[in-house]
Amino acid sequence: MKLQFLGHACFLLDDGVHKVLTDPFLTGAGRPEWAEKVDPDVIFVTHGHGDHVGDAAAIARRTGAPVCCTADLADAVFVPAGVACVAGNLGGTVRLSFGCAKFFQALHGGGAAGCPACGFLFEMGGRKIYHAGDTALMTDMTLLADGTSTWRCCPSEISTPWARRMPSGQ
Repeated sequence: MKLQFLGHACFLLDDGVHKVLTDPFLTGAGRPEWAEKVDPDVIFVTHGHGDHVGDAAAIARRTGAPVCCTADLADAVFVPAGVACVAGNLGGTVRLSFGCAKFFQALHGGGAAGCPACGFLFEMGGRKIYHAGDTALMTDMTLLADGTSTWRCCPSEISTPWARRMPSGQ
């Protein structure tokens, strides 16, 4: 499993067969080369702020990858943009070709009226990976402290004993 930090809150998860992209704010973060060359199977967006939605629609249209997000965000942002979506709700799980992703509660503004923010707990390549999005530190994170999550991607400024920021390119 390769976990690559592309900038801001954007990670590329690659198990050698499938590629999952999270929160692709690339062009606005000075990483337009990644926006043009990344080729994910699916794109996950944690919430509707511009620094997380970023290039999601453009990458989805270029590659045919669906955007996975909350049902409210899909209806408000991505469906009107003509992008295929896999929608879910907090606490729910979607199963896709790479494995599955659970929608994990996040404490953060949603960025679009009525659209809750979330994080994702991925099961991919025999590993569990938590992508926090921009959530505030909360007690629900203790549910992830049982050692079952192999990697924890915390792109926001969360600082916990188990949070890891991955350097670019790893």
